[in-house]
Amino acid sequence: MFLLGGVEIDKDNNINLLDLEMASMRQGRAFLALINHNIPKTLSSMEQMVKDLEMASMRQGRAFLARIIHNIPKTLSSMEQMVKDLEMASMRQGRAFLARINHNIPKTLSSMEQMVKDLEMASMRQGRAFLARINHNIPKTLSSMEQMVKALEDQRGAIPLAAPRFESLILGIVYSAQQAKLQEREEDQEKWGEVLKRLANVTVNKLRRPEAITTFT
Repeated sequence: MFLLGGVEIDKDNNINLLDLEMASMRQGRAFLALINHNIPKTLSSMEQMVKDLEMASMRQGRAFLARIIHNIPKTLSSMEQMVKDLEMASMRQGRAFLARINHNIPKTLSSMEQMVKDLEMASMRQGRAFLARINHNIPKTLSSMEQMVKALEDQRGAIPLAAPRFESLILGIVYSAQQAKLQEREEDQEKWGEVLKRLANVTVNKLRRPEAITTFT
């Protein structure tokens, strides 16, 4: 154990305790400094501070009263008018809400059934459009998928990839992953897995080039 610059140091980490004591002393000095600089020390200065606080409180009170005076009716008739205006505003909001209901929600069972049918048809159309992109733009056999991958690898870095073609690339990754999972033979799983890996490599290569994906078709 030894002292260095007023700090006790030993193998038991007593230095940490002394550091805490020093920090406490610094906080105490800071607190005393706040008192010395911000709190009056004489009776007259203390009275002046109290007077200032009272004046500030009075000003806040006057501002609050001013808001009351200017914004709240003082007579029975004006109060009744304010209530009437609020009721009218509430009624207008209610009418607007009812109007949205009347114009946008079917009122009969047949019209409600038609709305549900239309929503279902719209959902089906979206689903068909997605399936059409898969059916028309993605090879379905291992050999044709390998040909597509080879074509993409051969043009790697040569020309930007059109957005529809990039979509086909992403869908091809999803389809290849599904096929690799569905195969029963280990050999077929490995072949589809290799296609999946090559497609992923092509995708990463395309994404690294800022001009790789364009909007032309």
